Amino acid sequence: KGVPLDTIPGQTSDPASGYLPQRQQYALLSSGTDARPRTYTGAEVPGAKGTAGSDHISVQANTLASEDAVAKTIAALGKADWPDDLAMARAIMRAMDAGAKAGGDRRCGKANSNTAFIGLYRKTDPQDKPWVELAINGLPPATESGMTHLGTLFQQWLATGTGRTSTRKFVTPTAVTSAR
Repeated sequence: KGVPLDTIPGQTSDPASGYLPQRQQYALLSSGTDARPRTYTGAEVPGAKGTAGSDHISVQANTLASEDAVAKTIAALGKADWPDDLAMARAIMRAMDAGAKAGGDRRCGKANSNTAFIGLYRKTDPQDKPWVELAINGLPPATESGMTHLGTLFQQWLATGTGRTSTRKFVTPTAVTSAR
């Protein structure tokens, strides 16, 4: 708080910072009046990579199977003018699914992702309590899509969890499959 947004990329992209910036990719966004995202991609970030953004939105990805993944993700996301938090959550899941369908992570073959997660904070949520935080971990490489499992978990959350003050759920795929 209180640090000008434009000063942060210079601090974290300095090799002396200890952040290994040459291998990092990140975006900085403000919930204030400055809507333009600041992004950084280090020269050593592997594989196909990209960044796209608009007011209050940034999409960045690396180790991609396709150069199209970022463009398809931001197109599916649309403008940051959602009428409510739930519309935003649905838009983010739609965008993540579009990126996965465009090939996703190149290391995962046809599965497009071995892990998948979503974490959302509303303006009123405490720093350590996201409104929703769902994750799929532990899929064997190139076997199943983490996004497919995350979609199932997200649908379960929509049916039961949107009114909770905080949802934090990390599961392995067998837990998702058996909950269907």
